Amino acid sequence: MNNLFVYGSLKSKKVQLELFGKELNTRKAELINYGLYEAGDGWYFIKEERDKRVEGYILEIDDDDLVICDAFEFCPDMYQRKQVKALCNQEIIDAFVY
Repeated sequence: MNNLFVYGSLKSKKVQLELFGKELNTRKAELINYGLYEAGDGWYFIKEERDKRVEGYILEIDDDDLVICDAFEFCPDMYQRKQVKALCNQEIIDAFVY
């Protein structure tokens, strides 16, 4: 299983049902030293920024669901998937983020 930190559309249970045909297991989490920004065209992105935090969720997804997420996020043309450290239940975990 993979951990995916989400902060936008993929948090929605409706979007999850449309993409995966199921609701995914989610846990509240946050990225430390990242800020959340709007690109001006309605799309959001994060970037590393000291003393900022982005609230979101960890989705537990398998490799097939990760491929679906890549397509949904237009990876690698629009968003890049990278490995980050997320704070989840007072524990630092490895997770992917777009």
